[in-house]
Amino acid sequence: MLTEKDVLWYQFFNLLLTCYKMEMRAPREFKRKELNGYSSPLLIICAADDIFPPPHKVFPKARTVLGGCDIKEMIIKGKHLPTAEIMCNVCKEIDQLFKEVHEHL
Repeated sequence: MLTEKDVLWYQFFNLLLTCYKMEMRAPREFKRKELNGYSSPLLIICAADDIFPPPHKVFPKARTVLGGCDIKEMIIKGKHLPTAEIMCNVCKEIDQLFKEVHEHL
């Protein structure tokens, strides 16, 4: 799950897995008709080596359910929790998306 070893994440997961009862069922999926009115742009970020649904499943499903909006896809290197360097790049992409949206208001 971790892209690189990180003591703080290990401590977090230790507390999470030993002190919190986790609901292991995935959240239900939305249907297209439930999101027909949604039109805001989206940035969907997936990790290439994630243990959760991989990009080749996430992106097509998102386009099916959210077909009425502008979707930007981003695949990051690593696992579910990326490195600090990769997170900086993710934050830059999010910032760029906000700027683009703001220009169109």
